[in-house]
Amino acid sequence: MTDRRLLELIFNPNADKPEPKIVPPPTDPMSVARRFVAEHYAGPGGELLLRHHRNGFYRYVGDHYPEDDGRRVQSELWCWLETATYWKDGKKDAPPELVPFEPNKYKIANVLEALKAIGHIAEGVQPPVWIEGDTTTPISAGEIVPLANGILHFSTRELQSHTPRLFEQHVLPFEYQAGAPAPARWLRFLADLWDDDEESKQTLAEWFGYVLSNDTSLQKMFLLVGPKRSGKGTIARVLTGLLGAHNTAAPTLSGLTQNFGLQPLVGKPLAAISDARLGARADSMVAVERLLSISGEDTVTIDRKYRDPWTGRLPTRFMILTNELPRFSDSSGALASRFVMTILTQSFYERENPALTLQLLEESAGIFNWALEGLDRLRDRGYFLLPDSAREAQRHLEDLASPVGAFVRDLCEIRPAFRVDKDDLWAAWKRWSEDEGRDRPGTKAVFARDLHTTVPSLVSIRPRDGDTRSHAYRGIRLKSPTRIHNRLDP
Repeated sequence: MTDRRLLELIFNPNADKPEPKIVPPPTDPMSVARRFVAEHYAGPGGELLLRHHRNGFYRYVGDHYPEDDGRRVQSELWCWLETATYWKDGKKDAPPELVPFEPNKYKIANVLEALKAIGHIAEGVQPPVWIEGDTTTPISAGEIVPLANGILHFSTRELQSHTPRLFEQHVLPFEYQAGAPAPARWLRFLADLWDDDEESKQTLAEWFGYVLSNDTSLQKMFLLVGPKRSGKGTIARVLTGLLGAHNTAAPTLSGLTQNFGLQPLVGKPLAAISDARLGARADSMVAVERLLSISGEDTVTIDRKYRDPWTGRLPTRFMILTNELPRFSDSSGALASRFVMTILTQSFYERENPALTLQLLEESAGIFNWALEGLDRLRDRGYFLLPDSAREAQRHLEDLASPVGAFVRDLCEIRPAFRVDKDDLWAAWKRWSEDEGRDRPGTKAVFARDLHTTVPSLVSIRPRDGDTRSHAYRGIRLKSPTRIHNRLDP
């Protein structure tokens, strides 16, 4: 049923009112649902074009299955059953009679439940995936990228027709062109940003390819650091344009910590975060937890306003744009290791080209091929390479997230046989914190927790010293007093 026809029936039900139809009785909602599907959601070959997955309906629109919140399907049912009739058994020996279906919320709810059963896809299924028991397609669903003119196998560059047998929730909004010219304007733009830093350009191409594919297995996020008007936003807008704005989310880090903060990420391949500021320490810890779980391909349960919770694995890759390194709180150092980072140093403030993004997106087909070349390199290597220009910033990010880790690296040595008195280590930590300009060193308990997180092999012991026992750690010691003195008191 077209949108126009649906609106006509809703707002002017007496105009061109359809002829009464005979449907199965309301006591048989499954048969009613099958009749509805046959009339509204059956493909040319009989394929089912309406699916239900993780508490949501998905309608095939010719090249993918966007999510439908259920209200459209419900409206279609109301309008379709408005003039419907069914044969009702007569009393005793009386013949059956044709009576109005008279839809109400209970009858509609029963048919909706039947529609969910007909189009059910198991909750554990992760799109993209071939459905309808297809065993003839040799290409893995994880090896393809849907575009406007077909489904591309990115390894062989073969293009095949769209099909409702592929359950995929997004499609790139441009056509694949194998012979598209090199994106000259885009390459000049990258040269303006990084000059002769080829590593950063290649890393960006690999990130674009990673996001445009369906791969999340490397469990990485992208951090783009640079001054204002340095090109960060343009890069994000170009990637958003390649994906399609409806396939991206733009949350803030603080927004991710809210109750419904993850709802906009459902089904979105990219989350571009342009506000990397965090407030309270509690917010930072929640943000770190959610970034780690989503980038780590964990199953998450997401509260959705006015809808049932959603449980599954998000396909979202995070891209954070920031003028300065974000201050996360993560003693383990796991979050810093998840980031691929590039550094921008040049500002184009008061030299901006407002039309640059649109001009660059005119080369979408060429930029996509450039990204595919990056994806090829990434897949051959199996991991991202950090550009040399970003190594110092990466270490700084680790230190900001885990000051205790920086302290251990600066002033301690790790060996199974080493030992240090806890009070001596605590005193060195306080002096180091003061030297680093930290407001307060925290408490002994917090220091001990973070220390064990940084050095998991650490063991608390109580060695005997004559008639007394001291409190110490085994597996760590302070560096020589001279080296510590030189570090703390230059």
